[in-house]
Amino acid sequence: MTTVPQAPVATPAPRTSLDPGPALASHGAGCDLLEGRRGSWAEHVACYRLVRDRHPVLVHIGLTVVLWLLLVGFMVAIGRFLTEVLLPHAGVGLAERSYNDWLEDHRAPFREDVSWVGSTLSGGLVIPLVVAVTCISLAFKRHWRLAAFFLTAILVEVTAYRAIVALVPRERPNVDRLENLPLLHSFPSGHVAASVVVYGSLALVLGWVLRASRWRYVVYGLGIALPLFVAASRMYRGMHNPTDALAGLIMGCLAVALALFVARVVGVVVENRKHV
Repeated sequence: MTTVPQAPVATPAPRTSLDPGPALASHGAGCDLLEGRRGSWAEHVACYRLVRDRHPVLVHIGLTVVLWLLLVGFMVAIGRFLTEVLLPHAGVGLAERSYNDWLEDHRAPFREDVSWVGSTLSGGLVIPLVVAVTCISLAFKRHWRLAAFFLTAILVEVTAYRAIVALVPRERPNVDRLENLPLLHSFPSGHVAASVVVYGSLALVLGWVLRASRWRYVVYGLGIALPLFVAASRMYRGMHNPTDALAGLIMGCLAVALALFVARVVGVVVENRKHV
């Protein structure tokens, strides 16, 4: 009696720390916006031992705090360089004063009303309302990761702004200001940064929802146009210098990028834990 030789059974290759296997293929299902793509920085960070062995909630909090500190440090460095080098020695201060005076000289009732609209869109009443409605809507649809991304972005912006204005005191433009706000809270523009975070993040979320429709381009356009409108309104009302508005745009973009990166890292960690 002869025995038929058995074919060798193939054993799967061991998965390395930087090869999460099927994780990335599935964790982005349902939300490509928050997908950490293969070979991306989000995947590499999620596969570090210090990160991958932690609970996703701890990863989210810890990574957010680390990146928040980097964001604040970066913006403070820009603010110090602006106020201590560029403004007094590079002629930037004179150019800004001339521009602020020009805006004040060209004020008119209708333009002031338009600037009030732009300022209100990023103010303390509209922004919390938009954030609340968006988060509740996403939670109702069970888009938990999108809700966490959106809420993280605005919390990062709000807290970072408070820290930065305390560390980089800069006076508002020396013109007739149309609003009564703290004098030394000029850098960066919190209204501009908030508008970038809220309307920019909302545009990303709605763009994902409408990804099969041409309307997503309209949404993206509004996500860009509204913060620019807010920036112009804040300068027109004498509340911020041009460099303050520019700093607000930069900080807002960085806050959105920070929240997006954290969401992608956490997504990879969650999927890797499913395949352990």
